[in-house]
Amino acid sequence: MRVTPTDEKQLLLLSHLHDAAAALASVIPLFGAGYCTMRLSIALDRLPNLPPMASQAFGWIPPAIGLFVILLGIATMGANLLTAQALRNRRHHSLCLLTAVANLVQFPLGTLLGAFGVVVLGRPAVRAAFKAKHETVSAPAVVFPSSPTGIAPSYPPAERPQ
Repeated sequence: MRVTPTDEKQLLLLSHLHDAAAALASVIPLFGAGYCTMRLSIALDRLPNLPPMASQAFGWIPPAIGLFVILLGIATMGANLLTAQALRNRRHHSLCLLTAVANLVQFPLGTLLGAFGVVVLGRPAVRAAFKAKHETVSAPAVVFPSSPTGIAPSYPPAERPQ
């Protein structure tokens, strides 16, 4: 099956939208860092005019949540960047589909991007384009029958047989 010009345009648009989603997701770690810093200040009693914490064990849970938000934002940003590159190269169909499904939970823009991605990536012609690109890249290596392993022997420049 051949990819239509409409599919090509939509894959390019999808790639650009994943770049934009990565840019938007780069803000998430900033909020996590601010929250984590504030909660660490409270847990370590660095802020003035606050009553002491009732339990020190509970005081470390909010900074851990902030750290989780930082890591989640970095992972989301990285996944969207990798997916944008993979869409441009027509590689890693599973990664693209997985990121599209993960974007569905990021309401409202991620939901639109994820639904658009699932629809476009689910088309048989698009799947075939990813598979054809993968098959052309992973062509079999040249076999050398004179070598016992079938792989070309590598010699240092001084020891090459004449």
